[in-house]
Amino acid sequence: MDLFPVIFVAAIVLALASLELCVYAVPIRIRLHVDCAHDRRAAFISACWLCLGVRCTLSREELSYHLLLGDLLFPLPAFPWKATPGIEVMEDKSLEDRRAHMIPSFIQSAIKYFPDLVSIARATIRSLSFRRLDCRAVVGLSGPAETGMLYGYFWAMKPLLFSNGRTNIELVPDFTKERLEGRLELDARISRPFNLVARLARLFILFQQNKRRHTTSVTTS
Repeated sequence: MDLFPVIFVAAIVLALASLELCVYAVPIRIRLHVDCAHDRRAAFISACWLCLGVRCTLSREELSYHLLLGDLLFPLPAFPWKATPGIEVMEDKSLEDRRAHMIPSFIQSAIKYFPDLVSIARATIRSLSFRRLDCRAVVGLSGPAETGMLYGYFWAMKPLLFSNGRTNIELVPDFTKERLEGRLELDARISRPFNLVARLARLFILFQQNKRRHTTSVTTS
């Protein structure tokens, strides 16, 4: 028996298994940046796997999506929605009616799939790890006394809540006026993302099956 074909096939199988294991172990990196000030409010969130990713930018002027390829950004087509001026009232009314029917249906579906949703939430929490959190906020409440009280509580609780070296939170009080400005940067990772994808796919398939059964039962009755 010639051993070369057997060794060749075994090497291919081993290489594919190693590749699958490496791909399965690659985490998804999530970055969140929020910039809030009096004259500007903007935020973006990106999710990257290997060198591919998607970035969503939200501001007062636009909502845009970009495809990430390494450090390069490629804009994705937007999907604007514009209402026809003559039927704005009718569309608003029909939208309210749809929402009125969708909310009870959504609550009923959420209750039915509550165990699966809890399982997905637990798996997400277990696989989520924070690498870095930077936050700087300028806060002013309705009065100097309230602002000083908040500032004191913050410095009393900061050593207990943010003792690790991956969290940096700064609070700057403003005793002159009500104010809320700041910047937030979050860097996190989701390990074994394909496990979550499989759970979500299973939930989606179960939802579609139940939807077809409900449609069939309504049609036959």
